[in-house]
Amino acid sequence: MIKQTNIDRYKNFGLKEEWVDGYMVDRNDYWTSNHGLNENYQIPALKSWLRDAEIIDSKNNITELGELLANHREDFSELIWEIIWINLSYNSFIVQWFNTNIPVGATYNQKDLEVLLREQYPSYKEKTTHNAVYQLLRTLKESPIGSEFQQLEVLDKTYFKRGAHDDISNEALAYSLYKYASLKNVHSLRISDFYTNEIVGGVAKEFAISKSTFGNKLRSLNSNTNRVLTAELNMGLDSITLREDLNPITCLKMLME
Repeated sequence: MIKQTNIDRYKNFGLKEEWVDGYMVDRNDYWTSNHGLNENYQIPALKSWLRDAEIIDSKNNITELGELLANHREDFSELIWEIIWINLSYNSFIVQWFNTNIPVGATYNQKDLEVLLREQYPSYKEKTTHNAVYQLLRTLKESPIGSEFQQLEVLDKTYFKRGAHDDISNEALAYSLYKYASLKNVHSLRISDFYTNEIVGGVAKEFAISKSTFGNKLRSLNSNTNRVLTAELNMGLDSITLREDLNPITCLKMLME
């Protein structure tokens, strides 16, 4: 689990699709350009989100990952947001909390999330939990994560449902596996491990995909010309072996070629 300190750090703004698009296009001069964002609130919010998404570093310079995604933004626009959501799942407390605690098919509204969050973390003030949830919901509403990835399906004016992003790209799934494995310092994984109640992180939590979807995507990756993993899924096996010479970014590069 990441630290629960400073969970309200996005200035009451979500990560908007148009902000990310603008940054990707003008990334080398964006902070000094005529971006049209408020310097006191919106820019600090965007920087916090992009740092947590690993698109920029602690000095607000674009990272190797950010440059890779920006250079391929026209061909991999959806992948950019899949990678962003994966990284936020590790670096943003409220995103990790949502992915861990809200299962696929669950209905929720802002108040429901606030109550659940306060029950688990009673030391936080009501305003803090309200702001954290609000910023999360704004991100889901104002980016493809909510609508295209089905993490926020609108039921009515206040209630939403968490669906499954069964159309997750092979590139994102592989990146997620390498990301998880690198933090655990392992190269061997099992599908079943990602569906335990105790697990924090991993593609099943990030996108709420089913085991069957997971397996089908792994078979596709297993037969890919640029083979980044070996999946043994027959005769009751569910093992995944990752290459020791790859990391999350080099794996992604190979699959995006």
